Amino acid sequence: MVTEWVTHPGSNRYFLYVNAAGSYSLRSTCGSSFTTSNVVTVSVQTVNTYFQDSDGDGYGNPNDSLQSCTQPSGYVFSNTDCNDANSQVHPGASETCNGVDDDCDGLIDENVQTVWYADADGDTYGNLNDTLMSCSQPSGYVALSGDCNDANTQVHPAATEVCNGIDDDCDGQTDEGLLNTYYADSDGDGYGNAASSVQACSAPSGYVIDNTDCDDNVAGIHAPLTYFVDADQDGFGSSTSVLLCSLNAPIGYSTNSLDCNDGDFMIKPTGLEICNGIDDDCDGLTDMADPSLTGAPVWYADADGDSFGDPVVSQTSCAPIPGYVSNNQDCDDSDSLEFPGQIWYIDQDGDQYGAGVTQVSCLRPLHGYHVFELTSISGDCNDNDATIHPAAQFLRSLADQCMELR
Repeated sequence: MVTEWVTHPGSNRYFLYVNAAGSYSLRSTCGSSFTTSNVVTVSVQTVNTYFQDSDGDGYGNPNDSLQSCTQPSGYVFSNTDCNDANSQVHPGASETCNGVDDDCDGLIDENVQTVWYADADGDTYGNLNDTLMSCSQPSGYVALSGDCNDANTQVHPAATEVCNGIDDDCDGQTDEGLLNTYYADSDGDGYGNAASSVQACSAPSGYVIDNTDCDDNVAGIHAPLTYFVDADQDGFGSSTSVLLCSLNAPIGYSTNSLDCNDGDFMIKPTGLEICNGIDDDCDGLTDMADPSLTGAPVWYADADGDSFGDPVVSQTSCAPIPGYVSNNQDCDDSDSLEFPGQIWYIDQDGDQYGAGVTQVSCLRPLHGYHVFELTSISGDCNDNDATIHPAAQFLRSLADQCMELR
């Protein structure tokens, strides 16, 4: 678009001002007349700014430029070369570690410098918090980092971890895999409490490596002891056993399993064997088979069957013995009429009639008779004369009658 058409004063020269390059048709008019001979075509070109490229790298010096409709030799459109004397320095070049801004981004050796770490202890591992960026290794600096104690040559990432309370290999852990577990030994018996422990390189005071103490308050015991159930609490246990962490047998338990009947206090090894059909003393023998039997009944021979036994003939037995009785009061075991409390009837004259006199005696007294041995136990009016008795008068009467018949 034509923006201005100017006639230069005092000459026949004309100036055409446009805002874009291109071809323009001009016509001049004089009054109201117009002829085609008055049309002129004008071609307009753009004026560009070019920058000198002394090093021929395709990038120009922003401080050396000229304007031209065409590109002059040694000049380029770009003005971004930061060193037009070095063809290796220009935008797009690879940044190398050389102290030069190779890619003209205003930064020198960006992203190509090496990070170096201070190595104060000389163990070839540096301090991550003390660094330098440099293309070459500075003195006192190393390429490897990770030293967690740069004042100790024995501490670095390649060191061997030892049990010393220090992170020797700089992995953030101390004594890993090397600590021992120690257990509190409150009672000092050498056995520790599994519920109270610490980890350490060596045993702290009051701790041991063992953890099997079942009662760390009593020095006399560290492992459960075997006790036997003593249900009848007679001091002797059954065959049922339990493990208890107790120095002494608790109530209801015993250190032995000798009781053969844990439901009866009287039956135990120290029990008295008596006649009851039971092994009272737990020796495997019952009643008469047990030599330790006490209180067994003594039975006495009753040869005459009068229910009174012979004191000199006896046997011990839990059960009654045929022909024996439980008393030894017989004074004559060969005579069934002689026994304690026997009542004897006196017949002094032997006429088989008593005078009503009796005597209580085990042995037969002189002139004494059993009731069945006499005709009558009374009625003799003269027990000193055998001819005088109740039947004598009857006999005399019979004799008198016989005499009369003759």
